[in-house]
Amino acid sequence: MNEENTNINEETTEGGATNNGAAIRTRAPRDEKGAGVGPIAGAIIVIIIIVLGGLYFIGKRAGEIDTTEGVSEEVAPEDAAVLELEKQDNSDELEAIESDLEATNLENLDEEIENIDTELNF
Repeated sequence: MNEENTNINEETTEGGATNNGAAIRTRAPRDEKGAGVGPIAGAIIVIIIIVLGGLYFIGKRAGEIDTTEGVSEEVAPEDAAVLELEKQDNSDELEAIESDLEATNLENLDEEIENIDTELNF
């Protein structure tokens, strides 16, 4: 029986018919190189669409978030020395400049530097 099957397979023509009249269907050989291109290309396209959709929604949410919420402006307390400096005369006359210079208290200028040094542990 094996000899008969072998003979039938050997007698098959290109059209798929045998000499004894029985038709045998044969498939054309597949090109192995091009077989995986379609699924890989489809997967890459799907991944690109998912990434672009994710970026779109992230950008949309970032635009909706209020970034100023919970942020408060720190206001430094008014310093007496700063208030005195703001009271200076706007004149450019020599007598006005001398009076402003005499009114300026430079005695406590080093205290602030010492306070900064102690805060920074120098």
